[in-house]
Amino acid sequence: MKAKTLLFWVVCLLWSTANGHADFRYSESAKVTGGMMASMMKVMGAFSEGVGQANGPMQSSTYVKGNRLRKEEPTDKVEIIDLDKQWVILMDPASRTYSMVTFDEMRTALRQAHETARQNAGANVTTIPKVEIRPMAATKTILNHTTREVKIRTNMEMQSEDPQGKAQTTLFWFTSDAWVASTVKGYDEVRNFYEEMSHHLDWLPGQMFSSAGGVSPVMEEFRKSMARMKGFPLVQSSSFGASERGGQISSQPARVGPSNSGSFLDMTIEVTSFSDSLLNENLFQVPAGYTRVEQSARDMVGRTR
Repeated sequence: MKAKTLLFWVVCLLWSTANGHADFRYSESAKVTGGMMASMMKVMGAFSEGVGQANGPMQSSTYVKGNRLRKEEPTDKVEIIDLDKQWVILMDPASRTYSMVTFDEMRTALRQAHETARQNAGANVTTIPKVEIRPMAATKTILNHTTREVKIRTNMEMQSEDPQGKAQTTLFWFTSDAWVASTVKGYDEVRNFYEEMSHHLDWLPGQMFSSAGGVSPVMEEFRKSMARMKGFPLVQSSSFGASERGGQISSQPARVGPSNSGSFLDMTIEVTSFSDSLLNENLFQVPAGYTRVEQSARDMVGRTR
């Protein structure tokens, strides 16, 4: 389930870049369509009702009002991020509890996680990020908006030097084939919010490779590339995976577009509704009667990995 949540967030956040003060909401349905994790969950689902349910569509909703964001997750948890107050709140409606961490606590936890990752990987590790975006000519009408196909491939090559052997390269990759609408009023508020948040924390919820020491160069590549992109992805087919190669780095350009070959997880996400109507202030507050429970910032960072 964590792998599904990770890819779900990655796909959403690939489109986030740039500060607004309006309201916007949208709902999505995500479904795993293939990959090694899907095969494992299918087998496990025969023995566990909970795993079987995880194989079905995952529904989520996102609300943005100025510098505040509410995310109703597929796990039924609710996350509220406030850029002005600089805190993150995680609510559990089932138990009527919530936890809160500040951005300062998050920064400390991120530094510790990155340092631990560097130590585990070894000192001689170099990260080479690459983001390739290719707008295509094909168009399609979705939810009464004309969309254009956009293909994305993100590579993060991690090269390690072994003093007793040859260099090793591990390639993490993410591909997305999206149908993007440039005429959806209000979606810029979502992009603006995540761009502002990334400046505060150099982190985004469910961030891909969030535990890797080389995440900052990857995020920087995202920002540079996505700053050129405009529009709201209404349908996305994505894949996430990794491979290992010895010594040589391929000189061939990265192939763009999702692929089921060797992927950990393949997923399709469809926007089911959206609106720029005024949002209620109560959506961004903890309801009366909820009890605060303690949760460390590191747990908050790691819960969507």
